[in-house]
Amino acid sequence: MGERQETEASVGKTLKYDWSEESKRVFREWDKDNCGFISRRGLTQLVQQLAGNRKISEREMDHVMAEADANGNGRIEYEEFLEWIARPATTVRMGSEGLEFFDLEEVLKPLYQAYDRNDDGQVSMEEFLECQTILRNSLSLRSTALMADDAPKTGVLLDDSLQTFTRVDLDHSGGVSFYEFCEWQRTELNKGGVQDAGELKALLPTLARQMKRIFNFSDLGRETNAVDEQVLHRIIDSLATTALDLYNEHGKPAESATRRIYTNRWSEPPVGLNIPKLKAKFLATCSRPSRRDEQFDLDLLVVPGQESGGDPSALKASDPSRPWHAEIILKAKRADGAVRIDKPVFFTYSQKDLCWTRDEDQVNAASVFERQVDEMPSELLMFCILKVEANFGIQLTWAQTERSLQRAQERGIITRRHVMEYTAWMEMRLLTIMKEEDLIQDLESKQEASKQLDRMRDAVKQRPREVMATLSDMEMF
Repeated sequence: MGERQETEASVGKTLKYDWSEESKRVFREWDKDNCGFISRRGLTQLVQQLAGNRKISEREMDHVMAEADANGNGRIEYEEFLEWIARPATTVRMGSEGLEFFDLEEVLKPLYQAYDRNDDGQVSMEEFLECQTILRNSLSLRSTALMADDAPKTGVLLDDSLQTFTRVDLDHSGGVSFYEFCEWQRTELNKGGVQDAGELKALLPTLARQMKRIFNFSDLGRETNAVDEQVLHRIIDSLATTALDLYNEHGKPAESATRRIYTNRWSEPPVGLNIPKLKAKFLATCSRPSRRDEQFDLDLLVVPGQESGGDPSALKASDPSRPWHAEIILKAKRADGAVRIDKPVFFTYSQKDLCWTRDEDQVNAASVFERQVDEMPSELLMFCILKVEANFGIQLTWAQTERSLQRAQERGIITRRHVMEYTAWMEMRLLTIMKEEDLIQDLESKQEASKQLDRMRDAVKQRPREVMATLSDMEMF
């Protein structure tokens, strides 16, 4: 009993709030036979309930059992349960509002894509060593962070990269699969100081973006100038800071997400910033799907620009010379369900000429675009996606809002859970209106009620700022 109380106290202290009663309640609920442990069947039911519509496979449950069952006896005892839900990167963890499902694999996708440079679905040894070298070098260049007496211990970054690769390559295939990558990251993140899933969701995509920006610089194919050097220094500093926050083993909380000062700000778009015209320019200057059975979709993101170097005082948001940058990704879907995703194409809008122009140097344009995006907080990027869907107007249909949320999820700005929560909130709001106006009582079946809900959903009109206010109220930003 003393050991159990000690475990509760230490874990509760780590999470910084009292949840011992909640953990006991949950454990008793799933300890069906009151025998002092949770069986695999009970754990499966618990995880599936928390995951909602996401189907949990047997392979995933094998992994969950390995996470939770520390002594390997096929049962989850109370002490194991406590230690399991306290770790930040586990599939089930204790959040601020109780037990929650955490899809780390979804959060890790951008980072895996950064490691998998040739996008072949496997991280080769060369790709792995290159990425680890970049992280190690960023730490060495940021020497003050490592010379301090209380410098964070970062084994995953300072260990021999070749030995790390051999350890991560579980099946000795000569490459790291996404599954192997996630297993490695989960282990290392559980050693680190980040205790909040929200911080992991912010820091991991940030790390991926900074690594991709380093690669963009190496692909420029020209000598760097003074401005490039300044930007590169800032990228390296941000990369090192984010890596230290994620992987330090001193148990310190992450700091970069709270101290970051963003220099790119929103301003009202200029006259003529028209999305249909941008799409027309893209279709006129870029290749289109070559197969008749392909249906294509254009994924657009338009962001305001700033002067090279990111000095917020150098270019005011309202300056008429301020450029706007666009990234367009063509996604073609065939009848058999296969999806082809083309490389991004970049355009710049000139307020002087009042037109969109395809950038001649696409490699440099990618670097410029990434720099603008990196200097914007996630909520502002979300607002940009909403404004693009509204053609920079002030109204969105429900279908447009859904598309915006989906695009934001694909870009790692929000999670699938956020999309589901917002959709559920909107449907609840509409059902409340239907009840208040007695629209449900007159309907004879659930099917008719569902059709009425669909009709009301189609009639919904929202302002982008209203959507942002709702997302903020739901604490998604």
